Amino acid sequence: MGTKKYYPALIAIAILIVLALGTVFINHKSLPSKLEDKNKDFNTGPTLSNNPTAMPVVNTLDAKAMGAALPANFPVDTKAKLIQSIKTVDPTAKTSTILRTTTTSKTLGEAFKVYKDYVTKNGWTIANTTDAPTLKVLSADKGGAHMDITISYDGVSQSNVIIVKFVTPQ
Repeated sequence: MGTKKYYPALIAIAILIVLALGTVFINHKSLPSKLEDKNKDFNTGPTLSNNPTAMPVVNTLDAKAMGAALPANFPVDTKAKLIQSIKTVDPTAKTSTILRTTTTSKTLGEAFKVYKDYVTKNGWTIANTTDAPTLKVLSADKGGAHMDITISYDGVSQSNVIIVKFVTPQ
């Protein structure tokens, strides 16, 4: 008599399994092909290929090479600690990007003023700025080149950090 009380539950579970299998059988497309259909309207960026000339090339730059890659007279904090220094060349977009991340001994406001003065005095056109207490951003353009400078406090290193990105046409 004890097993009879479980029959309705077992029958309900069996019906649910049959319905689930029937749904899978009716919609026999595989999951990856369904995902491809849903994503067909999204631009997912360049397609990766085996052609090495079509792929961006990423190089780590030492301080000397980075100095040569920066625009003339670009302000560099002599007390800064270099965190990251990368140069990428994208043959498809025909651009070169330099990304440099350092700490700074200056306050956010002091560093922002230094870079804003540099941009203004060296013929760059300011495209956008953000001047918040904990985040400073400066974007500028000059002769087809674009520069973004982000200055913020990094809680992990507990220091002010400057991220400089230059994108130049090749």
